[in-house]
Amino acid sequence: MPLTPYLRGGVFEPKQIAAMAEAFQGVCRSLQLSDRMDDPFTEIVARKIIEIATTGVYDSSELRDLVLLALKNGDQRSA
Repeated sequence: MPLTPYLRGGVFEPKQIAAMAEAFQGVCRSLQLSDRMDDPFTEIVARKIIEIATTGVYDSSELRDLVLLALKNGDQRSA
């Protein structure tokens, strides 16, 4: 499931997008999310990845861990 449909209007370098996509896939695997773009929770994950990446975090593992932590703590402000 690609992250790119959620990146509309965002300005990221290709390397950053690749790291974000890897983190997105990792979170989806960890949460056993289905491969459906119409899944509301998938959108929450994508938005959280983008939100955290806009703070300057582009390491895929760190992004994945921060998103999982935010979701665990109920931090879904950007959803």
